[in-house]
Amino acid sequence: MDIRSDAHATWDKGVCKFKNLIVGNFGFNYLTGPLPSCFSSSSLNFQWNCFDTNSWRQRPPEQCSHVEGNHFIDKGPSNEEDSWTERNVLRVLIAGVLACLLLLLGIYFRYLHGAAPANPSKPAFSDLIQKIGITGVLKASKEELEIACEDFSNIIGSSSHGKLFKGTLANGTEIAVTMVQTSTWSKDSESDFIYEVNRLASIKHKNVVNLLGYCAEDHPLTRMLIFEYVSNGTLFDLLQNCDGQYLDWNARMRIIMGVAYGLEYLHHALLPPTGFCKFGSRSVYLTEDYAAKLAGFEVGKSHLRSKTKVEPVPNEGKRLSVIDRSDGVSNRDDPARSCQNFGADVYSFGVFLVEIISGRPVYSKEQEQGALIDWATGYICSPGLIAQMVDPNLTFLNLNHLEALRDIICRCIDAESRRPTMKAVTSMLETSLGITSEDAYPKHSPLLWAELIIQMQD
Repeated sequence: MDIRSDAHATWDKGVCKFKNLIVGNFGFNYLTGPLPSCFSSSSLNFQWNCFDTNSWRQRPPEQCSHVEGNHFIDKGPSNEEDSWTERNVLRVLIAGVLACLLLLLGIYFRYLHGAAPANPSKPAFSDLIQKIGITGVLKASKEELEIACEDFSNIIGSSSHGKLFKGTLANGTEIAVTMVQTSTWSKDSESDFIYEVNRLASIKHKNVVNLLGYCAEDHPLTRMLIFEYVSNGTLFDLLQNCDGQYLDWNARMRIIMGVAYGLEYLHHALLPPTGFCKFGSRSVYLTEDYAAKLAGFEVGKSHLRSKTKVEPVPNEGKRLSVIDRSDGVSNRDDPARSCQNFGADVYSFGVFLVEIISGRPVYSKEQEQGALIDWATGYICSPGLIAQMVDPNLTFLNLNHLEALRDIICRCIDAESRRPTMKAVTSMLETSLGITSEDAYPKHSPLLWAELIIQMQD
């Protein structure tokens, strides 16, 4: 028998008159007064009430404070708990709404008074990098590059970006680091930097100077590009300053093929394709084993640039950068300018062939006609005279190669409408010289180490 629901029952009105009451559950109520003697049976449960007894089975006094006299006043403990819960939930909701309002007000006043710092040396440009994203290359800290480049004391040249430093990573990989000038940095500058890094990161060819990584820090504002180091400098320096003494005929043929493979990749395999604003022997770097690597090709501008006019940047003179935009000609004065005249690259490649065969500079006051191609025209157009154009430092040459090169030069410098593509030129050279792409590749490359580092970062 369970009469817990009868909360208003009292013991002095005859409950003990139920003589046949054997089993009853009166527990977990708020029954008061002295414990009736008629409930001595062990089958009756009266625990957790408010009887006048010191038994631990009864409720503690604080839970019986709302009980008056011998009558139970049911104020509904479950309703009281629900009310307490509702009040606390309401408090939490009000506090959350107030916190959100304070946050929104803070953001509003921050942008009202200018979110960007006034000091141009400490802008929050890293947010833009995180939004647009740079992947596939190593991200290095300035501290790491300071150690690698001996506190940036080993200057090996300058580029259109800024000074160029040689460094060595912890694993022994030699690198070339160009420090980008940031004195007049803007959001357009940052967009161009991100675009250039992503663009260069997508270029993977063994006959092209490859980007290994970058550095982007805001305090102080630092932007750097990390390239593989090409130890033997440019072909121009080797031909003109060393009289080409390290380059025999076969070495020059291998360089020609490496350049052709690199140009074919930039024109035909890369998406979107790209080219040079001005191609020449200064655009060709030589590895330790004299394999050719191209540098100085155009990477373009970010489509996220604003529509504001960009002021021209003065020509910085001769550049020796691993990634050199135009061999001494600044292209930053026109953001919309694109160097994708592939026919002009083919023409310049024809002039390059004359340069590497003859060992003469593209232009010299000592030459009768001034321009190399004007001087060479008489030899190129006369098959019997082509051998007289060859560099006198060469002690050996292959006449079959020379005749094939003469024909290719004539095709490259022909009228633009009749010039072949670099893909066709490369095919002709491969057939004539018998040098495959594997033969033209450098034997060792720091890219393997860089790729391992990137994989470890991921």
